[in-house]
Amino acid sequence: NIDLSKIIKIGGQNVIKEFIIGKQSYDHGSGFLAGGNLNMFLGTLPFSISLSSRINIINFTNGSGSSYYGSLSAGFGLDLK
Repeated sequence: NIDLSKIIKIGGQNVIKEFIIGKQSYDHGSGFLAGGNLNMFLGTLPFSISLSSRINIINFTNGSGSSYYGSLSAGFGLDLK
């Protein structure tokens, strides 16, 4: 994870911006993962809203080629301290 919050100042400290990149192992091969997270805290309330995106590339070990797919998700969180 690479925290982009200090580079991209939009939203201040209430918005966390992250970039994700890495290798991934799967049951039928290995691949590459890239994406991002955006987490917005709602002031002093213990709630947050999050958006996540991912792009995945898998190279199959049996020689049948590659698979490409992406995902986008949204969530609502409650901070339990």
